[in-house]
Amino acid sequence: MKGDGGLEVRTFQKNHKCGFSYHNKSVKSGWVGRRYVGIFRENPRLDYFSFKNLVMKEHKCHLSRHQGYRAKKIAENLAKGSEMDQYNKLPQYINEIERSNPGSTVIMKLVDDYCDAGFLVACRPEFGLDGTFLKGSARGVLVTAVGVDPNNGMYLIAYAATERETKDSWIWFLTLLKEDLKIERDYEWTIMSDKQKGIIQACETVFSNATHRFCVKHMHSNMSSAGFKGAAMRKALWKAAKATTPIQFRRKMEAIAELDAEAANWLDDKNPAEWSRSHFSTYPKCDMLLNNICESFNSKILDAREESIVAMMESLRYFMMSRMKENRDRAREKWNNYADCPKIRKRMMENIDKVTYCVPYKSNEVNYEVADPYGEKYAVNIEEKTCSYRKWDLTGIPCYHAISAFWIAMKDPMEYVDDCYRVKTYLKCYEPCILPHHGEHDWVHVNVQPLLPPTYGRAPGRPKKQRRKSIDEVQEMKDKRVKVEGIGSTTKKTTRRAVKKAGKGTRRVGKKVTSSQHSQQATETSIISSAPVAEPNLHDLEFQIHMWHISANQLLPLLLHHLELGMFKFISDSPMW
Repeated sequence: MKGDGGLEVRTFQKNHKCGFSYHNKSVKSGWVGRRYVGIFRENPRLDYFSFKNLVMKEHKCHLSRHQGYRAKKIAENLAKGSEMDQYNKLPQYINEIERSNPGSTVIMKLVDDYCDAGFLVACRPEFGLDGTFLKGSARGVLVTAVGVDPNNGMYLIAYAATERETKDSWIWFLTLLKEDLKIERDYEWTIMSDKQKGIIQACETVFSNATHRFCVKHMHSNMSSAGFKGAAMRKALWKAAKATTPIQFRRKMEAIAELDAEAANWLDDKNPAEWSRSHFSTYPKCDMLLNNICESFNSKILDAREESIVAMMESLRYFMMSRMKENRDRAREKWNNYADCPKIRKRMMENIDKVTYCVPYKSNEVNYEVADPYGEKYAVNIEEKTCSYRKWDLTGIPCYHAISAFWIAMKDPMEYVDDCYRVKTYLKCYEPCILPHHGEHDWVHVNVQPLLPPTYGRAPGRPKKQRRKSIDEVQEMKDKRVKVEGIGSTTKKTTRRAVKKAGKGTRRVGKKVTSSQHSQQATETSIISSAPVAEPNLHDLEFQIHMWHISANQLLPLLLHHLELGMFKFISDSPMW
């Protein structure tokens, strides 16, 4: 009614003869989005098709493709705010972080004081650098610095959201990191990275005297891209990287030169101090060859990387706060009866098992000569905690040569583990904690100019969320796939499921899955002999059985016949064998 905002029913049709319809013109994307805000707060990763089916199930109405996407976008923006709103909240968010955690460094990034304190007190002077793409509305790159804790686990030091992974962004990040850690003698520090996208230039600018190690996995990928491929080359490269003495390294390089002289020349251009343990410094007490600490952290934040900027920062804060608490409680409750951390004790037990095959010879109270089962001899000095094998020197964990000398000296090898691996050091590392702060409604308003989200260039094609696989990873994926005739290419996990769909009566013969039904429709069964049967010669005679569908009744007589001849050589082109 006019004037009072009410409605008046003037025509009412009680009996309807028209059919039921899922199309309702009154259902708008705005109404649907507002109706399902709570659903997206509980499950931010709800996909489009699940959302559309939920609307159909509850309201019996059909949403068009564009209408569904608009409704989903509206619900997401109402649940966590639009990209513009998220960046406008950053000043209030930064102010709350500084209030709740005094001493934190926040310059449109987060470098918490708890990370600095724990890392400087208890961790070794080595950290890894890496960048990972953000996949949600907050586009850009998340750059991280991750250290190694006393249990050889990851320890997040700092992270920052930047527009892209460039030389300037890395210089900005590393400059702030150096100031926060109060690093003055950078020659004592070691950095591990993939040496890509401006990291090399940034490290040379900010950490000019630090040792910059190269992740061997990324190095092998570059080597494969240069044309030096193959399993033999990969194994030879890893042997050279794992060599602990310069003499061993030279022998491994000679083996690479025998495989491919150009590959050896390619490696000669790389400084061995950056990728081989034989030339690593013994100061950091860390012999890592891979940047797994950064990759491990990236795998833990997959969901956070798809959120908006403030929600992502909060997810990272929650993750580190809970991780610090869990590690601290676990060490206090389960490790208090041990002197060393679990991973270190496990490595010591592995070294102790190898002592059985070593023969030690005593020179004096501190010097020993140890012969290992491989025919090599090494000098051990238990007072200086050194071994000419250099494994003890590199890690601070006694190798089996040193443990063999300890048995003669009647000393406990666990007492010679470096203090950086002690449980007490681990507790110092995780003793600081992240303090909680207020919710968004209690944040103090900051009078600053509204922030605008960075501008990003849209790449051609559909936006990609999965990273580009390296050559080695692609080859490994191909090796794991199996071809089943009539089904196609499949993985080991789905092969059994795919074979079940082939029909009933399926059974296994050896490693071949056959079917009595399919045997009636065999497309090809052939036995080819390249030499007369009268003169059996395994080098000249090959029976190649090309089998796609062949039953046990057909196969077994052929096998028995040729086994009786004593010259059977079986080759199958089918991947199922």
